Amino acid sequence: MTPFTTVFVGGSPRSGTTWIQILLSQHPAVATAQETHVFNWYLGHMASRWDEEFNKERPRKVGLHTLYNPEQFREVMRGIARDVLERIQATRPGATVVIEKTPGNIDHWRLALDLFPEARFINVIRDPRAVVASLRSAADTWGSEWAPRSAVNGARRWVATIAAGRALAQATPNYREVRYEALLADTAAEFRGMLEWLGLPADEAFVARAVEACSMDQLRAKGAANVPAALTNEPQGFYRKGEVDGWRKELPMKDIHLIEHVARDVMVDLGYPFVSSRPEQRPVRLAYFDFLDRLKIFADVRLRRMRDGI
Repeated sequence: MTPFTTVFVGGSPRSGTTWIQILLSQHPAVATAQETHVFNWYLGHMASRWDEEFNKERPRKVGLHTLYNPEQFREVMRGIARDVLERIQATRPGATVVIEKTPGNIDHWRLALDLFPEARFINVIRDPRAVVASLRSAADTWGSEWAPRSAVNGARRWVATIAAGRALAQATPNYREVRYEALLADTAAEFRGMLEWLGLPADEAFVARAVEACSMDQLRAKGAANVPAALTNEPQGFYRKGEVDGWRKELPMKDIHLIEHVARDVMVDLGYPFVSSRPEQRPVRLAYFDFLDRLKIFADVRLRRMRDGI
């Protein structure tokens, strides 16, 4: 099997991670596939359960830690993830770069980096108001099972993902941040920069062809060529207009104020300008969401105690 460089692409959902994945997949040395969620759906739960059981004092010890020590269990998880990556590589034999794109990779970077210390990470960042608008559109159509419709929940999720990305940037030199707005403004330059960072040769003609094949108009019309079949069958409405400030027409000012209040410190750091007059003023509607959060915490504690027989 050809050795390959592992690349994990992630970011807040609806930030443009799929667009970057499709762009990179145009290179013949890159293999990728539909999102596997290998960390956030599968291995993340295994790791959390292991930590919980391993560190808990109980009169009767049960669980996988009765058979594995921590390093052995880590090897089990690494073996699963490695098999996933090798299966992705097999979709394009001879590929030297394997990309696993799942937005939640950034939220679970600690596990991913622990299992693959040499892996590279691409974190996609987009204006939180555009992210919330896109999440709401998904919630109303094809993404109703997972996408939050609430402006507050979407903004909080965005803030948490940005915090995770900042921590990741401090933990590995193999980190690259891509701004959606920069990618949209000069797709060729951003694409070329990512290829150079991955050590993949590409001439100007190839970059121009790839950018044209992966334009938003092309993706909405019939999808890009030279990508895994699963990526050509996205649901209706998955690819939107891709505009930088389309959220201005989609979101009411009360929601824009909520988003800017929740995300204001991070927005300042990242250079996203406010449009509401006083983003520091706490919206009255936040009290309702805070009450729901406290109720959920109480319910989770009660459920955990019931499960543990307390």
